[in-house]
Amino acid sequence: MSELGARSESRKSGSNGSDAPLVIRQSAEPSPRRAPRSIPNAPWRGHACPTTIGLCARQVVASLKEKRIDPAPLLARAGLESMALDSRGARVSAAAEANLIEFAAEAAADPTFGLNLGASESSDQAGLVSLVLSTTSCVRETIRLLPRYGRIVDESARFSVAFPSSQNAVIELRYSGQLRRNLKHAAEYQVAAFVRALRDFTGHDFSPVRVSFAHMRRDDARAFERFFRCPVEFGCEVDQLVLSKDTLDLPNRRADRYLLQTLQPFADEETAARELPSQSFCEAVDNQVFRTLARGEPTVEIVSQALAVSPRTLSRRLAEEGTTFPELLTNLRRSLALQYIQEPGLSIDQIALLLGYSEVASFSHAFRRWFGHSPSAARRAPAPVRVEQDRPSRVILLN
Repeated sequence: MSELGARSESRKSGSNGSDAPLVIRQSAEPSPRRAPRSIPNAPWRGHACPTTIGLCARQVVASLKEKRIDPAPLLARAGLESMALDSRGARVSAAAEANLIEFAAEAAADPTFGLNLGASESSDQAGLVSLVLSTTSCVRETIRLLPRYGRIVDESARFSVAFPSSQNAVIELRYSGQLRRNLKHAAEYQVAAFVRALRDFTGHDFSPVRVSFAHMRRDDARAFERFFRCPVEFGCEVDQLVLSKDTLDLPNRRADRYLLQTLQPFADEETAARELPSQSFCEAVDNQVFRTLARGEPTVEIVSQALAVSPRTLSRRLAEEGTTFPELLTNLRRSLALQYIQEPGLSIDQIALLLGYSEVASFSHAFRRWFGHSPSAARRAPAPVRVEQDRPSRVILLN
């Protein structure tokens, strides 16, 4: 992100200088064809909703209770029921669980809530998956099975493992059935929990080579480096964990070939029941734009090339799902703008660049059009601003 810093240094952001109380509002921008369609943090109609075993949600509830925060309102807001979390074998919506951890981080006023939750998770809480992965011979064999069995825990999480050299392994995490832009704490939780599990399996407090996250974060980076003990990068194209050969060769303390062979048929049966959720085309476009937005304003031509379709096909398929490329881009920028404005380490200039604007004035104009106030006024507000994850068109000033 050095290029971002260099570019932002050359510009100065403005302020409206107003000390009036901030009231964030959405301006109406009706389309001559139809009202703009908000993109929720869930699959579009006609696509199966991915589920999880509810492990993260249960951890969130326990953490909130430890902090003496009533989890009931947050569960209701996320669309979860405490009874479902307590039911043996019950699965919950992956989108609702992801919303819950974001809401909990906000309620706890903890900017590293997801990291802290993942770092404190016991390695045996994922049930059958924990047993299977921990009984492999070494870390190398553990991560080979991760793409196969990881979806038992979370159907929306798609892990891939590559060995580009004889030295390192690259584990990538992508999401299907969810919008990556809404998964800040959820992604941090998953990567931290997996590293914690590997450390527990081996009994070694190893350090990864590198950890990368797709979302932006300026503050609190040291907390991540303290836990992972390696360089941690944000604003990358993909969530990624790189492990060294020495780490891959670490033996698991509970390695048991016989037990592994006994458990795998049960895990395979469970995996077969967990069909990978289909990804809507809108979601694919949204996630692609999210990954490339900081390089400059994406065009239909650029995005269609990345998705291996023609610009005409991209526009047609978006229309079939009830939206257009400009609407999708606006929704994404509007959602990210409110996330970034609450990152004290990001200047207004940098936020403009991260949203693909070449000029800060263009970003400020868009922000005023969306919310009725300048970015500087929103940042000075005594209470934080949030977008309801399930209704991005609703903007709320927290008192």
